[in-house]
Amino acid sequence: MDHDDALQLVWDYVRNTGRKGGGIAVVRGFAGSGKTTLLDRLAERAGAAGMVTLYAAGCPGEQRSSLSVIEQWFSGCAETRDGVGAQLSALLAQHGEDASRSPGHDAELLVRQAKALVGDALRDLAERGPVVAVVDDTHYGDAASMRILRFLSNRLRQQKVFLVLTDRTDQGKEYRSLRAAIMMNARPLVLHLTHLTHQSAVRLLRELTGHRFSEEYVEGVLEMSGGNPRLVSAIAYDSRCAHRDVPPEKWTPVLGGAFRETVSLLVSAHRPESVERVARALAVLGDVRSPDLLGALSGVEPVKVVTALGLLEDSGLVTGGRFRHPAMRAAVWEDTGFTGRAELSRSAARLLYEAGAPSLDVARCITATGTVTADWEVSVLREAAGQARAEGRWHKAVELMESAHGFKSGTDDHIELLMAVARTKWQVDAYVAARHLADLVAAAREGRLRDRDLMLLAQMLVWHGRLDEAGTVLGLLGDRAGGSPETAAELALAEELLSLFFTGLREADTQAPGTGVPPTPDTASWQVLCRAVPTWPQAVLSTHDLMRTGADGLYRVIVGQLASAFFAAGDAEAQTPDVNQYHYCFLLLRHVSASWPAMPQIDGVSAELFERLSPFQRALLRGLQAAGFFAQGRLEEAEAHARVALERPQAWGVAVGLPLSILVLALTRRGKPAEAADVLSIPVPPAMLDSHFGRVYLHARGQYHLATNNAYAALRDFLACGEAERQGGHPPMLACPWQAGAAEAYLLLGRKDEAVRMAQETIAAAGDDLARLKAQALRVLALTRPVERRGGPLREAMSLLEESGDPVELAHVMDQLGQVHYALGQVETGRSLMRRALRMARAGGFEGALKRSIREAPGPGTETAFPGPAVGAAPPPPPGARAGREPEGSEAFTTLSPAEQRVAWLASIGYSNREIASKLFVTVSTVEQHLTRIYRKLRVKRRDDLAAACPAPVDAALS
Repeated sequence: MDHDDALQLVWDYVRNTGRKGGGIAVVRGFAGSGKTTLLDRLAERAGAAGMVTLYAAGCPGEQRSSLSVIEQWFSGCAETRDGVGAQLSALLAQHGEDASRSPGHDAELLVRQAKALVGDALRDLAERGPVVAVVDDTHYGDAASMRILRFLSNRLRQQKVFLVLTDRTDQGKEYRSLRAAIMMNARPLVLHLTHLTHQSAVRLLRELTGHRFSEEYVEGVLEMSGGNPRLVSAIAYDSRCAHRDVPPEKWTPVLGGAFRETVSLLVSAHRPESVERVARALAVLGDVRSPDLLGALSGVEPVKVVTALGLLEDSGLVTGGRFRHPAMRAAVWEDTGFTGRAELSRSAARLLYEAGAPSLDVARCITATGTVTADWEVSVLREAAGQARAEGRWHKAVELMESAHGFKSGTDDHIELLMAVARTKWQVDAYVAARHLADLVAAAREGRLRDRDLMLLAQMLVWHGRLDEAGTVLGLLGDRAGGSPETAAELALAEELLSLFFTGLREADTQAPGTGVPPTPDTASWQVLCRAVPTWPQAVLSTHDLMRTGADGLYRVIVGQLASAFFAAGDAEAQTPDVNQYHYCFLLLRHVSASWPAMPQIDGVSAELFERLSPFQRALLRGLQAAGFFAQGRLEEAEAHARVALERPQAWGVAVGLPLSILVLALTRRGKPAEAADVLSIPVPPAMLDSHFGRVYLHARGQYHLATNNAYAALRDFLACGEAERQGGHPPMLACPWQAGAAEAYLLLGRKDEAVRMAQETIAAAGDDLARLKAQALRVLALTRPVERRGGPLREAMSLLEESGDPVELAHVMDQLGQVHYALGQVETGRSLMRRALRMARAGGFEGALKRSIREAPGPGTETAFPGPAVGAAPPPPPGARAGREPEGSEAFTTLSPAEQRVAWLASIGYSNREIASKLFVTVSTVEQHLTRIYRKLRVKRRDDLAAACPAPVDAALS
């Protein structure tokens, strides 16, 4: 029943029944249901109406004190004659003296005397007006007071005396006798207080705070409190303290100190103490497995366990066999009176283990003890860590493995556990895991690590650039490889994979000259290798295209499978670093950083799978996806993914050069040099610059220096890339086109001859696999020539970029070609090309960088800007208001066939008929026929008019 409705019913009962005589009202409710508040409000009403009010409350600590409840009624009551309170005190004192002198003293004498005294006093008070005598928590009253209350219940009909009692369901024997007498003789009003409704919660919160709250706040408070008024009051207090400067309509429920203290009081307030013991056992177990298990842990009989759970559920603390809210469980667990937590947790762990409970539940109890004391506990913790990894709870897995490692068994199992801890921590933060590497290296020197652990340790050391220690570990492994062909084969593969990061780790006599790839093994060695490790790593390593961009179809399939294996492994154990996982990781990073390809296997990772990946794998995935977005010219997405990947840059080790480079290049190309400078200030491992990723990083930094007109610094970084390439025996790679960058730096420095030489050398050395590198060199070469001779190299660069796909470079080339046409008087063609370049830049998010390149592009011979319009001279008109004949041409352009559109576009940007025929693999006659039809359909007479009539490029690469 609602609190306000119950109060009104009791008050109406007192007023109406008082005209004829007295009566009894019994208000029942759970702990914290508001019984005391109801009595206080009733006493206020009765006092305001001129009624005499007597108040008392039962207390567990006073149950052995005779007449403690009755004495409270009359102590300080001025309305009674002859000092009833003093007479009761005198009776009690006399009774105490008699009992001390005579152990066999008759205790009934005290009760008989008290009955007469209290009966006379109440009759005297009732003759002057109604009397309301209330007893809160009557079930905690002493035995003598209970007998007097039972005596009074038989005599209330003739007197205007109203007994208002409150109780709970956890009652003692004496109170049950009182209730039986009341029910038989007095016909009482019995009310049951229930949990707060939404409406009553709103009223209570407003009374407590003076504010009106949102529906969401009230619902949240009810959900967290279970409708217990005392808990609602505690949440309101905590919320008010936490939201002092926040408008009430924006409050959220807060579970703070008042809430925790209230929960502890509600648990300890129950009698018998078995309720508190059950609550603590439940806090240890987490939920009710069975009454028998809960009883065995708490030391309470299963029948009483059920009763205790019912009381806790009535109080709103428990629902569905577990605490309603984790904060309630925490309050019970952290209660300062709960001194036996460790012992109870260890008992719970043993009971759960013997009952076959899930390993995570057993492990939670083991870790709560603070120490691991047995081998079976270590086994449980390791099993639970594996389950936590399967559920994607990586930090929990680390916690469990560290607890297992805390057990000092004095054997090599301790070192094995240390390696397992390092492997698990690596998946959360490789930088934190590196703190264990020194201990593992020491164990390796002592011969306490297995072969595969040695190989794994070497790869961890290489990841962080600790090459001397890695060399030591590999040497130890090499000493063991003599007697095992499989170990020797694995060692050879591991060394080759590690050499992808640092060429210094590769023996000179194992290299294929000029390729950086080992020769294909003979048949016997190959069979051993295939038995030792999965085939993907050797297949990739045996493919000479590993270091090249134009990998064939087989190689692309292999790398795709590699990505799927690394990020889509369904087995949780497969996601924990082992030798093969590091193989995959090294190969993926090396491949992606060499060319930044778009990889569907990486882009297609589902959200569900992503949530199961470890933080380490998530960072890698975001870094590789950033590379793919960058290659596609989607710079905004590349920047966002690279920033996410770099949340913990130290965890990347020397590979941090990959996401840093992508972020620097993306920011530079988007015209954000200040932000790129901030990224370049992030500390990197010293060994990174000596690794494969050092070249990528130096190139990105060089591009930043070019964008900020620091040509000397740019040239230094580009030439450092070349030196590292020569010393390491690396082939050129798309991700580090340092030659083109150096040529551009030379040009900015006014060293034109060196710029021409570097560009020409790049063009000559770049094959079909390095088309994008060749295109960049052609663009720089064009800038060294007079305006009238720039069109050829720029058109060739455009052709290469259309095939290889680099939208950023393509936009720059297209814009510069447009400026050439404009400078030569071909205004429509120039305007069209520049508009399209700007449109591409806006779509890709690098408009600012393109505009800056337009302003700063050097002119022929004078190193000044292009003659012709500034950026604002040929802006793309707003939608619906395009200049010249473009709307008409745009509509007519759609009438062309796809082949005619292609020919029209190429002709509009300056290609000759022969060049168009060669590019489209058709005859010159076919091109001429297409042009005849194009002129007729577009209603143009000259080739120069095509630029205005071709509103957009045809190819996807240009759209």
